[in-house]
Formats: sequence, C-alpha cells, structure tokens
Amino acid sequence: MKKSSARERRSLKVKEAILQAARELVIERGPDGISLREIARRIDYSPSGIYEYFGSVHEIIAAVSEEGSALLQAAFTRITVQQPVTERLVELGMAYLAFAEQYPDYFLLIFTRQQTLSEDVGKETQREAPYDTLRSAVQAGITDGTFIVRPDYDLDLMTYHCWVTVHGMAMLRLTLLKDSQDDFLTIHRRVLEQLIHSFTRPR
Repeated sequence: MKKSSARERRSLKVKEAILQAARELVIERGPDGISLREIARRIDYSPSGIYEYFGSVHEIIAAVSEEGSALLQAAFTRITVQQPVTERLVELGMAYLAFAEQYPDYFLLIFTRQQTLSEDVGKETQREAPYDTLRSAVQAGITDGTFIVRPDYDLDLMTYHCWVTVHGMAMLRLTLLKDSQDDFLTIHRRVLEQLIHSFTRPR
C-alpha cells in the first residue's frame, strides 16, 4: 500500500476541517447559513484558499450531504429483508428517526437543501435513495399479500403516508419537541406499528 505524503495528509486534514465547519454551521444556522467566509474564519484559513479543495459552497454542501446519505443508507441496509415486511417497515422508520437524532446536521442538510444542488455541482449519486428503500419494502408487502391496495390508496400513496409520518416525527423531535422528556422511542414505535397495521386491513 502506497504511503501518503505529508502534503496529501495535510490536504485531507484541511478538507475534513472544512466539512466539519460546514456541519457545525448546519446545526447553528441551518443549511442556508453555510458560507465560505464563515467556514474560513472557523478553520483559520483564507476564503480564497478553500477553492483549492472545493469549487463552491454548493460543492461543500453536496459533500457533507453525501456523507450523511451514505450513513443513512448503511443504517437501512442493516435491516434484513428476511424480517416480516410489517416489522421491516417499522424498523426502517425507527432507523430513520435514530439517524435524525444522532446526526441532526446531516439530516437537516439532506432533507432541507435545494433539490437542484446535485445538478449544480454536476454530480448525481448512484446510491439508492431512502425513499426508494421504503417504497421497495411497501411493494414487497403488496406483492406477498400482506398489504391491501385500493384504487384510491396504492403503492405510491402508502409509501408517501409512511414517509410523511416518519419525517414529520423526526422534524418535530429536532425542533418543537427537542426539549421534551417524553419517551419518544416508545411513542414513535407505537405510531409506526399502528400505521403499518392499517395497511393490512380494508380502509
């Protein structure tokens, strides 16, 4: 294995410092609060020097977002497809909520950044999106007969119902309910279990 040079190690260190400063700014100011000038101030670097590592603030945001997306998808892949689909969907929802609580910086950036960001920097991720993972699980439940589909409540509506429920719970926990001492682990699981159970009977 080729040993990295001092220059390469220094470059990686600066790049990670830039990304860490961006993560901190997401928590403190939201995704729109990220600026090259503020990142440079925090890492004691010149704003123009940052262009040696990233071409724009959008590239920095995209890099941090990609890190977060990889972590979230890794959490999803640990949930086995051998589980009954009702249990799998609940666990996917709980993994999503756990990710939001553990990595609020990544979560807020992934799900509040502009949709055009990846196009702006000319990069499209090939990783399966969380929504696609969720949709695949719902489809599996329909295919094996666990979930009942109606003309006015199909695969896409069922998937969207799951998505808005779990995403809404995550956002509330990070904002209005962040200081609450309620047992949200139990509350969230019960909500998800009831939601998924509703898919198994005529509505």
